[in-house]
Amino acid sequence: MKIRHLPLLLLLVTAPLAGNTQQISPEGLMKHIRFLASDELAGRGNGTKGLETAADYIADQFNAAGLQPGGTKGSWFQPLDIVTGLTVGDANRLSIRNGDRSVSFELGVTYYPLSATANQSTRHASYEVSRAPLVFAGYGISAPALNYDDYASVDVRDKAVLVFTHEPQENDEKSPFDGKSFTQHTTLMNKAMTARNKGARVLIAVSDPTHSTDTGAYQGFKRDPQADDYGIPVLRVQRARIAPLLEKWNLDAVAREIDRDLKPRSRLLGGATADYVEHLAKTRRTVRNVIGILPGADPARAGEAIVIGAHYDHLGLGGRHSMSPELAG
Repeated sequence: MKIRHLPLLLLLVTAPLAGNTQQISPEGLMKHIRFLASDELAGRGNGTKGLETAADYIADQFNAAGLQPGGTKGSWFQPLDIVTGLTVGDANRLSIRNGDRSVSFELGVTYYPLSATANQSTRHASYEVSRAPLVFAGYGISAPALNYDDYASVDVRDKAVLVFTHEPQENDEKSPFDGKSFTQHTTLMNKAMTARNKGARVLIAVSDPTHSTDTGAYQGFKRDPQADDYGIPVLRVQRARIAPLLEKWNLDAVAREIDRDLKPRSRLLGGATADYVEHLAKTRRTVRNVIGILPGADPARAGEAIVIGAHYDHLGLGGRHSMSPELAG
């Protein structure tokens, strides 16, 4: 039996035996939950000691239940390599210039990548943009079905694109963007895919002016460097740091105008350019699927199987997507 490309799944192939009336007690289930959720396992992050302990525990429980091992070479485990984070090099750099005014950003302090095109090592730059013309593309949304497209009047091919987070008319219940409920267009993944498909080199996101708090996890990236890969770098920049340029371009006022009449006001920011150098490498670690098999009772169906899977990994101790990202260390 071959099971591939199922990162960190708890796999059990089972066809219940006739007449098996054994029941699982609530107390028994709670015992497993208490152990797997215990501080000892530290959140079962990918590639951590806690995750390995969880794998061994699950294998022991499979064995005690009378299952047969279905892993590699007669074991309970199927090892596989996955990307668990990023290794950060020394030469990462982001700066935006407009005329005689230039703003530089520091990785893990005033900017961090939400999407990166990392190498296998940090020896060479994984991505580089030099003097790319900068385009303001509103909220970075292309939604023809809602009669709204920030990219309709601008060409962003081979350019850097600056957008606001969230979506216009966010607090307007009568808005075609569904008012106080977020639509799919607000996600940075959606905005990244749109910018990439339009030919942009890099997407730079800054908190929109309707939110008083910048929720970017800048320090969190330094503690637990991770990023997705949407095909182009997506960089979250600190609003306070880029504020002088936002003021120079009058973009907060532009955002308010967009919110008022839902008309895009994208434009090339004449004379503005962005420089970005990325030295990031993928951190790879070996993890293990745990596989137990319960043979069926009907020989006529010996070639059939039911596969039940469940994740046993989790977020680890803090870090990205955690409710307490500051705990990563």
